[in-house]
Amino acid sequence: MNEIAPVSDRIHRLQTVVLTGLNAGDTVEIQVFSENGNASVVKEDTVFWGHEVG
Repeated sequence: MNEIAPVSDRIHRLQTVVLTGLNAGDTVEIQVFSENGNASVVKEDTVFWGHEVG
């Protein structure tokens, strides 16, 4: 699921959900690309949720 919502004239918020299997010690990275090369990820607005299954 991807959802892009305008926050202001120049700022948009992207919400995406990815389900994947991870093992202990695995890492997750995020890459952001923009057509104008002016994209960033704000650490305070970034959330990672995990849940142990099994």
